[in-house]
Amino acid sequence: MALGASLQNYLDLISLYESNNRNVVNYKFGPRYTAQGYYQITNTNWNSYAPLVGIDTSVYPNAMSAPQDMQAKVAAYLLTQTPGGISNWANYNPQLAAALSAAGMQTSGQVVDFGGASSIDGSLVDLTGTPATVPTASILDQISASAESIGIDLTLPTTEVAIALAIGAAAYLVLS
Repeated sequence: MALGASLQNYLDLISLYESNNRNVVNYKFGPRYTAQGYYQITNTNWNSYAPLVGIDTSVYPNAMSAPQDMQAKVAAYLLTQTPGGISNWANYNPQLAAALSAAGMQTSGQVVDFGGASSIDGSLVDLTGTPATVPTASILDQISASAESIGIDLTLPTTEVAIALAIGAAAYLVLS
């Protein structure tokens, strides 16, 4: 994936090339073709992944019944948390694949969101975009415990700035 391409860039292109930014059913809609909504999410994927991002499928039983922001959460989960990632769309939509390729973006596999320096679920990533193997909460707990043990008050805004500058300086040294 090109640095600078964010998860939102992927969502925007998917919505444009799958539905022309409209909340519609798939042009082949029927028992075998259930893709629908802005991101053309199938009923199978909706029922599997919507609950994982906090969507009540008894209230929103399919993608089209949900607002766009909820559909985007499921699409983002499909992009970043399933092995198929962008292939869930690009493999079936040559125009989308061409647009992704022209923009220097991935056309297959899981997508890592560099735009916010973390994945969609907030897990930390390294400089290559690889998600941390230790849960983010555990890493943050360790940092907090270490800071407290040497008398650093993490609740002060100046401490946050100092830590951010130190991390930036360390990354610069590693990369240069």
